[in-house]
Amino acid sequence: MKPSEAVDEPDSTAVSSPLSKEQEDSEMSSCNDEDDEYHPPPGSPSSSSSCSNVSICSGLSHQTELQSGMQEEPNIMSQEMDDGAEDDREDTVVRQKSISKPSGKRRIQKCTDVSDEIYDSAEEDGEDGGTQKRSITKPPGKRRMKTRTDGTTFVQSSSNKSRKNHRSPELNMRVFYKSLLSLLGFFSVQMKAETEVNIARWGTANQSTTFDDFNRDWNAQNAVDGSSSNCSRTDTESDPWWKLDLKKTYTVNRVTITNRICPGVNCEIWINGAEIRIGNDSSVFGNPVCATVSSIPAGKTNSFSCPGMKGRYVTVNIPGPSKTLTFCKVGVYVNFTDNLATGRTAIQSSTYGLWSAERAIDFNPGFTNSWSACSSTTSQNKPWWRVDLGYVYRVSTVVITNILLGCCSDRINGAEIRIGNSLENNGNNNPRCAVISSIPAGVSSTYTCNNMEGRYVNLFIPEDSRTLTLCEVEVYGEGPVSQVDSCEDET
Repeated sequence: MKPSEAVDEPDSTAVSSPLSKEQEDSEMSSCNDEDDEYHPPPGSPSSSSSCSNVSICSGLSHQTELQSGMQEEPNIMSQEMDDGAEDDREDTVVRQKSISKPSGKRRIQKCTDVSDEIYDSAEEDGEDGGTQKRSITKPPGKRRMKTRTDGTTFVQSSSNKSRKNHRSPELNMRVFYKSLLSLLGFFSVQMKAETEVNIARWGTANQSTTFDDFNRDWNAQNAVDGSSSNCSRTDTESDPWWKLDLKKTYTVNRVTITNRICPGVNCEIWINGAEIRIGNDSSVFGNPVCATVSSIPAGKTNSFSCPGMKGRYVTVNIPGPSKTLTFCKVGVYVNFTDNLATGRTAIQSSTYGLWSAERAIDFNPGFTNSWSACSSTTSQNKPWWRVDLGYVYRVSTVVITNILLGCCSDRINGAEIRIGNSLENNGNNNPRCAVISSIPAGVSSTYTCNNMEGRYVNLFIPEDSRTLTLCEVEVYGEGPVSQVDSCEDET
């Protein structure tokens, strides 16, 4: 029979052109090398691929070709519908169509039977413009089927490009949800990281006078010691005040004050008319007013908004004669934004006492009680500290705050900042951003890293018998950097 005289032959036992083993292996290829098998229930339609399917990458062009072929040969399609009843067999159903396609285009159709055997009907353009047909029996288990609107299933294309990425519905759903969760995680970290922290305990407090009676301690530090049972109180005097030195300038979001409870004494009204001031002037009345306290119920906490006000000092004062200033707690809340190290995991080569690695990313610069705010290794060879940012970022700057204690400020000298994605040698082999010659006690120094890409940021001293002590590490940059695989257009 000449190629141009090819007609439909429902008999699936006639195999005119079997494929070689290499071709069959190629026919069984899928989107990835793993998780390739698909076992759908008998009669159920197959799923689209995880990377390119009819509606995403190459299917549009194939659908266009299919529709074009159907329009060009309506008689062939109607003939098939007429012969549909004759296609039924006792064990198998094989439906073949012969649709002329442009030279070089090929389509494989696939139908399944109740015994789960699969037969392929392949049509390929001959050199003379006719069509050649072959029926290929394929082993069960690996199937790459798509579903038309009429319920029939087919393989989209036998070309090496377009036969990629055919997976089972179950596998495709796993890939889809994994990709979706990854994408949601990616966009969630794109949002500006913002953490509100009460920094009042990081500073030192004093007041105009300290009341000395009733066998109680009324000193100014009680208002920021974290205990609700201790309160501060001045004597009765003109213009009493209380002041908190935060040791460095912060942008304050809000201030809270917790009033006293005084059984038998109406002391809760003593706070009325107090002024809250924020600024860098160490004098009491030189800084701008954030808010004026009208009243606070006994034992209650009121919050006063001070958005964007910057300062090192927070003061509370009551103007006027014969005033007493007393309260139990003051909170100073600051929003920390854009620090990539926020909430991440930090580790170090060794730990001295309670000076754990996480304390170097707790926002607290350790100006008071360094033992509870800073990290430190023991004395060892080549000590290191590392934070895992969770994603790859372009790091622009790293800020290091040195310990305030005079005994230990030289421990940071010679430390190297390294940034990268490798954990070889605990990450200490990653590219170097900077070498720290020295940082004065209690000072924060900024190091420019020129958008170095990396997930891990290390502090590393490449010397023996050294101790690495850090009070705060801040990491700033852009990202995360993400590489997304995309589908290729197929023709």
